Amino acid sequence: ADGEEFGVGPHFRIPFYVSAAFDPSVVQILLPLTHGAAVVVISDAVRASASQFWNEICRSKANLISFNPSVLAALNDPAAEAAHLEHIILGGEQLKPDFASQVAKRFKGARITNRYGPTEATVDAVAYVVDGSESDAIPIGWPLENHRAYVLDDCLQPVRIGEPGELYIAGAGLARGYLNRPGLTAQRFIACPFGPP
Repeated sequence: ADGEEFGVGPHFRIPFYVSAAFDPSVVQILLPLTHGAAVVVISDAVRASASQFWNEICRSKANLISFNPSVLAALNDPAAEAAHLEHIILGGEQLKPDFASQVAKRFKGARITNRYGPTEATVDAVAYVVDGSESDAIPIGWPLENHRAYVLDDCLQPVRIGEPGELYIAGAGLARGYLNRPGLTAQRFIACPFGPP
């Protein structure tokens, strides 16, 4: 679904810079490969230097990047501008409104998306497109295609808007359980009270 959401195709160049064991590698490797786009491999040596890292993103004309907000903040003052960026995906950490505003001002031509997914989802389950005018907390967004999200109380009933609750995820991206942990799986992976299991 990500490929369609971002319009990924052969003209895309997506940097791969994380460990293949880290779930953002799914976006950085599989997204381009399944849509005929290029994977720009950034070495550990280049990534170790903020300026070299950013210069490689610019040299490669990357047009979709995914970062934790703190990684992008570390690249806050790169020497080269990046007008070629079409999409900036931020996730893995809370996105603060003041930083989101800075990113929106700096990368005017890019679509900035805040994405969230718990460890039990592959990779993200909800997303919110940032416009930079948010003054309070940045929402984590709405369910991605083939996902459902519910905020429920202790009795697994939906809470009203503004009331506290716990986020529950359902749908295609949800794991089937914890490997070799049937007790924990039974405790955490419950039947969805609002639709198919």
